Amino acid sequence: MLPNTYHLLVGIDPEEEEKLTGIAFDDISEASPSGGWGQTFAGEGVVEKVIPVMELRDWQVPLQTRIQVEELNIDPEQTAGYRQRLGLTDNEEEWPFYFIHQFDNEEYEKIFVELMNYPAEKTDVVNADLGPYLTPFMVDYESLVISQDGEVDFMVADGTNIGLVSLNSTPVFYRVSAVEYEIHGERLQVKQTGEDQGVPLYRQVEKQGKDVAESIEQEEMIPFILDPVGTFTIGEYEESLAASPLGFYQLAPVYYLGTEKEEKLEMTATVKPGSFVTAPAQGVTNIASAAAIKENPIDAIRVRVADIDGYTSEAAAKITQIAEEIEAMGLHVTVIAGASPQKMEVEVEGLGLVEEAWTTLGAAGTIISLWNSNNVLLSLSFLFVSIVYLIHRQRSWYLQAQKEMNIMYQLGWRAKEAVRIAVSEQLIMFLAAAVVSALILLIIKSVFQLSYIIFVWMLFLVLVTMVLSVLLISKQVRRCFHRQVDEKKLVKKRHPLSPRSYTVKNIHYFRKLIVHSFMQIVVISATAPLVYLSVGVTQEQAGITLLGQYINAQISELHIVLIIGAYILTMVTLTENIFSMLKTRKKEIGTFRSLGWKFRHIFHLYAAETALWTGAAICIGHGLCFIVYSLFFPITAKAVVLLLASSSGLFAMMFLCSSLVIYYYLRKNIEKITAYTSL
Repeated sequence: MLPNTYHLLVGIDPEEEEKLTGIAFDDISEASPSGGWGQTFAGEGVVEKVIPVMELRDWQVPLQTRIQVEELNIDPEQTAGYRQRLGLTDNEEEWPFYFIHQFDNEEYEKIFVELMNYPAEKTDVVNADLGPYLTPFMVDYESLVISQDGEVDFMVADGTNIGLVSLNSTPVFYRVSAVEYEIHGERLQVKQTGEDQGVPLYRQVEKQGKDVAESIEQEEMIPFILDPVGTFTIGEYEESLAASPLGFYQLAPVYYLGTEKEEKLEMTATVKPGSFVTAPAQGVTNIASAAAIKENPIDAIRVRVADIDGYTSEAAAKITQIAEEIEAMGLHVTVIAGASPQKMEVEVEGLGLVEEAWTTLGAAGTIISLWNSNNVLLSLSFLFVSIVYLIHRQRSWYLQAQKEMNIMYQLGWRAKEAVRIAVSEQLIMFLAAAVVSALILLIIKSVFQLSYIIFVWMLFLVLVTMVLSVLLISKQVRRCFHRQVDEKKLVKKRHPLSPRSYTVKNIHYFRKLIVHSFMQIVVISATAPLVYLSVGVTQEQAGITLLGQYINAQISELHIVLIIGAYILTMVTLTENIFSMLKTRKKEIGTFRSLGWKFRHIFHLYAAETALWTGAAICIGHGLCFIVYSLFFPITAKAVVLLLASSSGLFAMMFLCSSLVIYYYLRKNIEKITAYTSL
């Protein structure tokens, strides 16, 4: 006979539960429940209440058996003697049924003891896994047959073999306490509370009720028996039940990690009450039936707020408002909307390290708050980099167009006409840039599944940028016409700065040409590492839940795209700045050549200048990043190493880019500049 197994039975409101989960629970409807094989026993009039049960098909009973088969040297005469002692007849058709009625026979127990102590001539051990063939409440009423080679199959009642399902222990149930977790350092621990037939217990277990035999012996009515009437499965409803409140449908596995954490082993609740693994609802019944077992069967009421499609700030506010209204009635309210599973490592006495899935309340709100802060920081940094780029671009255009504006002025052009031409050029450029940006944005939208609202924002930013650019250009053109700026006045005369090197003097002399690029590099050096440092901290804090891990995977890629975009914008600015500065210094290059300077000397000078001021900008930016980061987050060795790696990598990237630009410009134009200067 198989041992008794115990399973979690939950009382529900079938109609309301179907609305929440989509699963039909008609078989346990209080008004007209279905009948199962338990009704057969109840028909004898000794049972007060028949409790309809629908069992969970997704659950396998974790039960294995080890059978020791002994071959005894017993001859036919001894066998006949045993049969005579039990009063068995020679009618083969009656054998199984007569044998069943011997279970409570005192003589049967004596013979059983004799046979167990009889010396065996041969012994075999058969191991079998019964889990795939057993269900929690045996709704199919099927017995099992185990062959000598350990194969398990369902028994066919052919008159020789017979199987039974015992209802004797059905009215017996247990109340169990919650698992008591203790905090030791940074880890949770669970102590063993006892043992039941070799099975460890981790909860306080209290036996309730009495078995059928005891009730009959005391001439009492049997309080209830279970009547398996149907099954349900959560396979097709897995997604809708992933965030189900109270989690009694959840089949989140518990894993054994051991000590080395080399391989996870999935664990399940034992068939004995008191396991530290929380099992799902392996069976459900209606509330009225549950009251026959537990006087006050309602432990919790779930409230689903209507007209909510997603977890937004508006939805969160509505949920909070309704929760406060219910709480005002004197009820305890726990908001589970936005909750998410979180993996926790627990040290279990007698087993070792295991990994459990806990439900973290308010995870969505916390994650949204964390990422909103990072999004604001990233948006501001990217916006600032873009603004600096726009100012630099207009400044570069102004410096390059001054000579052209002077010629137009000398030819008698009016400022209004010059403004119209300049604005037309800018509008054409903006239109082309907007088209390219829209195409790139369309690709980003399809990759990251973004809303079409981003195109509205793009159009708004293009219009604002265009208006500001037109106003700035108009002002610059009019200023140029009014001042009649001579090209020689673009830069100030050099002042002797003897304490400094020639490289530093050049940087100081051309500071107005590099100031915007310098500021942009400072900004990107401060914000980019700050963003991915804060993103790293946010991912660690948000990633403790499964929802946070999913959101991290989705959002981090977009952040990387934006940071890369900011870097590219900075590199473009640096390239334009170097080209502008080299064009301004054509005469200087010619002078160097006339003095006998070789290509490499000029290249090294300009590369050193660029490396000096870009390196200074990077150091200042990363210093600011370190200061700001230390105000909000703890300084760790990882953060310091990342900052050092970021500054080194950014400097190497900018040095390589600037060197290539300088090399390309000098290699292409140095001979032309030399010839022009010699003329």
